[in-house]
Amino acid sequence: VTALEMNQGREEHLVWQPGFGQRFLVACVTFAAVSVVAPPSVSGTRIWRPVLQRAAGRIDSWILLGLASSSCCALQLFINATMAIGCAGFNTVLGPLRPIFLGISVVLQGHLWKAAINARTYAQAAVATTICSVLSFLPEALYYWVHRLDALQGSTEVEQGVVTLQIGGMGCTACTQKVLSALKGVEGIDKSEVDLEKGLAWVKMDEGKGDAGTLEQAAQAVREAG
Repeated sequence: VTALEMNQGREEHLVWQPGFGQRFLVACVTFAAVSVVAPPSVSGTRIWRPVLQRAAGRIDSWILLGLASSSCCALQLFINATMAIGCAGFNTVLGPLRPIFLGISVVLQGHLWKAAINARTYAQAAVATTICSVLSFLPEALYYWVHRLDALQGSTEVEQGVVTLQIGGMGCTACTQKVLSALKGVEGIDKSEVDLEKGLAWVKMDEGKGDAGTLEQAAQAVREAG
């Protein structure tokens, strides 16, 4: 086992994880009450209701909400592709707030489509919905892509030729994708998998090609990736 750095207490804040659904429903009910149900006499409603309803008709609002609802996953992917600075920490800060931002998005979608039906501006509403949905659920889509071929976790190292690496510094699903790409680029590695919450990676070396030097190259590749 090669230890790079411990990565403990990290969460990806994905929609199927415990507690996410409950927080999302609370957010939906709260913001629906503010924007639709609560009478203007309720403190704050007179201010927030028109703000929310106006935001529903703006494309830039949907881009910002989509980014916030994904913990800025798209921005982290851009940083990963252009710079070797590692995790920017978006998910650490915004991840716990994802259910709230998704709840706001759902409520505003209701306002958007109500206005679109009345004005028959379906195309604009569809574009806004698509942009927000794609950005909002990018972490889940990326998670499925990163883990689509997982088969090494739990393998017996001696029998399968699998080596476990401890990876630190990962903060979101986009980080696991970057680590996975770095490992796949190392000659002598046949397969690799990454798990953020465990802070681990599993690599299976090519028969006759992988050795201790390959593991050192893998460690260096992860360090260089940031």
